[in-house]
Amino acid sequence: MNDQSLQCVSPPVQEQQAAFTVLGVRINAIQSDEVVEKMEHWIGERNGCHFIAVTGMHGVTEAQHEPYFKQILNSADLVVPDGMPLVWLGRKRGYALKRRVYGPELMQMFSCKTGPKYRHFLYGGAPGVANLLADILLVPTHHHLELFQVKRTRK
Repeated sequence: MNDQSLQCVSPPVQEQQAAFTVLGVRINAIQSDEVVEKMEHWIGERNGCHFIAVTGMHGVTEAQHEPYFKQILNSADLVVPDGMPLVWLGRKRGYALKRRVYGPELMQMFSCKTGPKYRHFLYGGAPGVANLLADILLVPTHHHLELFQVKRTRK
């Protein structure tokens, strides 16, 4: 990949956020509730796009073999620890991480907390994935969500 292909990747926000590095990959020392707060802050700012990388040690390991992937991880606004080995490394470096930031739980937490405040656009890679996710998010405890659109992809 060339440097021009990275132009679609937003530059990381240079705010002071607690973070540590594992094999050259920045991992933010943050928990799910703080991530949801940060997401709401970004939405409220209406200042460009942001993205969050949810990764564990597998992603960090893959980044050692794929420099472009490492660059993507390090350009994320947040790289959250979705795996206990990263939580343990964070604790060893002095961060009071209680648990991993599990991607599906993060999405569900955001959906529950924000309810109808935002429209949710779901895009699934395999046929039926977006619809299945919509069904899960629209269970009775989440019926207040406004799903903007479910995008089906074709092979």
